[in-house]
Amino acid sequence: MPHIRNPRLGPAVVHSVPGCEPTRSAASRKEDGVSAKEDRVRQAYEAFGKGDMDTLRSIMTPDVTQSVPGKSQIAGEHKGTDNVLGYYAQLFELSGGTLSVQLESTKVEGDTVVSTHHATAQREGRSWDTKENITFSFAGDKIARLDEAPTDLAGFDAFWS
Repeated sequence: MPHIRNPRLGPAVVHSVPGCEPTRSAASRKEDGVSAKEDRVRQAYEAFGKGDMDTLRSIMTPDVTQSVPGKSQIAGEHKGTDNVLGYYAQLFELSGGTLSVQLESTKVEGDTVVSTHHATAQREGRSWDTKENITFSFAGDKIARLDEAPTDLAGFDAFWS
């Protein structure tokens, strides 16, 4: 598979709140009660923020799926690494590079990790400022599925349509 290196994709702006810093040592994770899967999610947010498609590709399964709810042009099932990374490029392009994501928390729920982040963007004179959740599912230590859950689906659809 070809690597996607899209200079327009990044860097998106991703900030972490205290306690949500990406990639820490196994000893540090254990002391803080952070699981390896939570650490992987933080690594994904960091890579997204840097536009680091190679890292994202390396931590996702080849058949990864990202499910985006709603009826906007970005809604649907993005299947396969190339399509998921293409979805990220589309977000950056549609927002004119203004997309900003701040990871606020991660929580293990069974075999999944649920992240909460604050997202902002500008598009065609409109502003988007919301919280979202993403449920990450894993195959081994790789991300196999991401299910987005905007807190305001109608607002999400209106902004991205």
